[in-house]
Amino acid sequence: MGFFHIFALLYTPNGELSNRYDKIVQQTDFLPSVMQYLHYPGSFHANGASIFDSTAQRISVHKCGGAFSLIDSTILLQYSPGWKRAFNYKQDSLFEHGVEYYTSDEFVQREKLLKAVLRNYSEGLKSK
Repeated sequence: MGFFHIFALLYTPNGELSNRYDKIVQQTDFLPSVMQYLHYPGSFHANGASIFDSTAQRISVHKCGGAFSLIDSTILLQYSPGWKRAFNYKQDSLFEHGVEYYTSDEFVQREKLLKAVLRNYSEGLKSK
């Protein structure tokens, strides 16, 4: 946390997009956001979710060192084969106290989501 920031401007001549958006976003969210804003009628594949979709789950997935991380509205989950850890970054911004709930449904769902995103990305690379 804190190392990965995306600063972007979505410009419209009429100033329609003049608000600040400070929810969790990842780079793969830009394509679906622009396509939705343009009301693109065709189909396209994107790994992200539009920032204009209020029902989308806001996550960010990235790799740092040898671990993959998933960040959502409260939890930072770090995963690497052989180990995993989680932090509630809203309550523990220095990451001093890991969240010990590895067997809870909440943790298992986040871990499955992270693995699914990684699998989807990997399969997409293989098919190109």
